Amino acid sequence: MNDLWMNDEIEIEVSSDIGLFYVSKDIWDLAFIMSDNNQECINKINLILLKDKNFHKAEVNFEDYK
Repeated sequence: MNDLWMNDEIEIEVSSDIGLFYVSKDIWDLAFIMSDNNQECINKINLILLKDKNFHKAEVNFEDYK
């Protein structure tokens, strides 16, 4: 893991068996998992987190943020 940025949030680059992705966590305890060109990695992480009761997935409308 490489720490990329730390201010009101921390962003970490993660290289794993399922690929490269980024995790961002802010001061409000919101976490975002991102990958530039590896949607399969995101889908696998999504399936893992959906099975864990400690995580809550919140769908957003990206049009609201343009």
